[in-house]
Amino acid sequence: MNNTNSIQRLKPIALAVTYIFHPVFILFYIFLSLTFITPIDFIFSDKKQSIALYGMVAGMSIFFPLISIFAMRASGLLSTIKLSESKERIGPLITTIIFYLWLFLNYRQFDLGPEIFEANILGALISLFLAFFINNFSKISLHAVGIGGLLGAVILFRFAISTSIYKIPFGDYELQLSPNIFLLIIVVISGLVCTSRLFLRTHKPADVYGGCLVGFVSQLFAYKLIEIWSN
Repeated sequence: MNNTNSIQRLKPIALAVTYIFHPVFILFYIFLSLTFITPIDFIFSDKKQSIALYGMVAGMSIFFPLISIFAMRASGLLSTIKLSESKERIGPLITTIIFYLWLFLNYRQFDLGPEIFEANILGALISLFLAFFINNFSKISLHAVGIGGLLGAVILFRFAISTSIYKIPFGDYELQLSPNIFLLIIVVISGLVCTSRLFLRTHKPADVYGGCLVGFVSQLFAYKLIEIWSN
């Protein structure tokens, strides 16, 4: 009885973790992390350019993918927005791939910011393609794909960006973290997200571990690919 009560108490926490770190938010979290780590790369002569960049990243990675999912649900193409069945993920994955591709092409064409975020977008796009393919055979965890991508991106930031301190603003205050501490926090968050998916029994361990690997490796591969293209 006590074990059952403990499980019931932990369930809302696990759900909260999966909502906060839903895969649709991950690319924007990567973008925000980068603006804190290297803010000088996001300073524009016209403030409207900065607002437009934030709006474009948020729109293409969060707003439009979510709108497409709700539209599919409203039209009856999806039975639920939870996308619990592999076949129901096909439409949302395709539309999200299209939005990410549009974001990547525009970011690259107009040179809107640092090259490393171009690699992050490409890494997210590659991981989506792989998830779409794997989804035909196994119910890969999209949460794990996303959090694996976040971890891969932060590791890239740690070793590719030369800075001794990360400054994260909180209203009138500023939180200062060393790169290693920030990386440790992301490792803990990654563990919490993966554990939550297993705790909620939404995926098998192989789906979660495989998803993490897909997201993580996609970021590293994209970074090397952008390096090759730039040389």
